[in-house]
Amino acid sequence: MERTEYAAIALSGDFVPSEMCKIESVGLSSSQLFHSQIDLSRSKLKNYCKNFSSVVKTISKYRNFITFNDEQYPDALRNIFEPPAVLFYEGELSLINSQSILAVVGSRKADRYGVSIAKEYSRSLSETGITIVSGLAVGIDAQAHLGALEGSGSTVGILGTGIDIAYPATNRQLIRLVMERGCV
Repeated sequence: MERTEYAAIALSGDFVPSEMCKIESVGLSSSQLFHSQIDLSRSKLKNYCKNFSSVVKTISKYRNFITFNDEQYPDALRNIFEPPAVLFYEGELSLINSQSILAVVGSRKADRYGVSIAKEYSRSLSETGITIVSGLAVGIDAQAHLGALEGSGSTVGILGTGIDIAYPATNRQLIRLVMERGCV
């Protein structure tokens, strides 16, 4: 199955890689899927039919994505229970597969000490070649990214929203900076 079709099917029905494997194994195309006898959740199939055309438009608008089947898909993510079938990104994709990665996360309402430690440690670690990963939230997450950017710039931001949604809005500039010098 071609990767754009894989992404459109997976996202339309919220199918996980194990379900996509079933779909691929019987050789179903996007047009054959709903009327097939494949053993998948009827509600997911209904969502698939309802969402398919809008998802195709979204994929054509945001062309930077990888699927579970792509070589660049992170091995660490492959090994979790029900990993996402598709990841959208902006920036330097190779950073998500860095050999040395450290997640720095913490309180959104951190005190001054926590903020300064998160930023300083992340800067120092970044300068040694470690890629800093965090969630782009206010507080510790934002400081971890800022520290990494002050160092070598190796940082990856994980958004809980779509790639087109800056949340929190106060971190819009930080998100853009990480997209330019790291990966989101």
